[in-house]
Amino acid sequence: MASAVLTALLLGQLVSTGQHAELMAVAASSPRPEPCYPGGRADGSQRQTRWDQARTPGLQAYCVSLARGYGRLRTNPSGALLAAQSAERILPGQAAPLALRGRALERLGRTREAFDAFTQARRISERSLDAPTTLHAFALAAAQSGHGAEARQVYQKLVPQAALLPSEGQRQRAYVEAAIWAMTDGEKGLDEAIGYLGEARRRGLLPDQAPFVLGALALALDRQGQGAEARGVAAEAGGAAALVMLFGPPDGDSDRPGPTTERSALPRAAATVPWIVPAEQHAMIAELAEDEDRNLAREHWAAFLELNTDPQQSPWLEHARAKLRALSTASGRRRGR
Repeated sequence: MASAVLTALLLGQLVSTGQHAELMAVAASSPRPEPCYPGGRADGSQRQTRWDQARTPGLQAYCVSLARGYGRLRTNPSGALLAAQSAERILPGQAAPLALRGRALERLGRTREAFDAFTQARRISERSLDAPTTLHAFALAAAQSGHGAEARQVYQKLVPQAALLPSEGQRQRAYVEAAIWAMTDGEKGLDEAIGYLGEARRRGLLPDQAPFVLGALALALDRQGQGAEARGVAAEAGGAAALVMLFGPPDGDSDRPGPTTERSALPRAAATVPWIVPAEQHAMIAELAEDEDRNLAREHWAAFLELNTDPQQSPWLEHARAKLRALSTASGRRRGR
C-alpha cells in the first residue's frame, strides 16, 4: 500500500489535472519507494529532507513515473510497463522500477519476464517486494512460469499479510492458491493448507470464491484421511458443477505460456479467480463430484493421473489411484446387480 506521505508529496509536485487523477490511484496499489517520500526509510533510518531530494537529479521525475505506473496497473498494464521503463532510465539500478515492471508484465501474462524482473528487484532490495499486492504478483509469476518451489515460498510469505490485500475476493484467492501450493509438500503440508482454507471460510465465503475454497478444502481433508468431513464440505459446495463451468478452456492467446503451468490454464473470469494448475483443478472437480456423478469423478481422477506421472513432482498419485479404484469397483458392483 502506498504511503500517504508519498501520495501527498507527488501530488504537490504535479500541476496538471490529468496527472493529479493518476496519482489518486496510487494509494490502493503501490508500495513505498524509499527515495520518494520525505521521511526516508519506513523504519525511520536515513531520513531525507527536500534538500537531499533536490541533490538527486531526476528524483522528482522518477517518483512521478512510478506513481503513474502504479496508477495504470489495473486498467492499462502496458502503460504501467512504459512508466516502469521510464523510471529505470531516469535512475538506473533501483529496485522499485523492477518491481513495477514485474507487476505490469504479470498483468500482461508475460510471466517468465515478470518472474525475472521480480528476481532482479529482490537481489537489489528484498523490501521492494514487501507490499502484499507485489508479493501476490510475484507468487503468480513464479507459479505460472514453472518455478513451483519459489511460488511455495512466496505464498508462505504472503499469507500473514493477506488481510492487507485490497479486496476480500483477492484475500480469499490468495488463501486458496497458497493452500494448493502447501499441498505440494505432501502430508506435511496438509495442516497448513487446511488452516489457510479454514481462514478463508471463517471470513465469510464470497459466492464467486466458495467453489474454490470448498473444493480445495474437501480435497485437503480427503488427502488427510478425513473422508466424512470431506464429503460434508462437498455437500456444502453443492457438487462440482460450478468448478466444471469455471475451469473453462484456455482463452486462445498464443502469446500466453503453455497449458500445464501457465496463464492459459486460468478460467475465463475476473482477477479474483484463483490460479490453480490443471492437475489440481481435476482433483478438486473429482473430489466434489464423487457423490453426485461418479463417471465425472472417474474422468477427472484419470485426468489428474495423466498430468502427474512422476512421484517426485506430485505426492498424491497413490491417493488418486486409490480414489479411481474405489470408484471403478463401486461402479462394477452396481452393474453386477
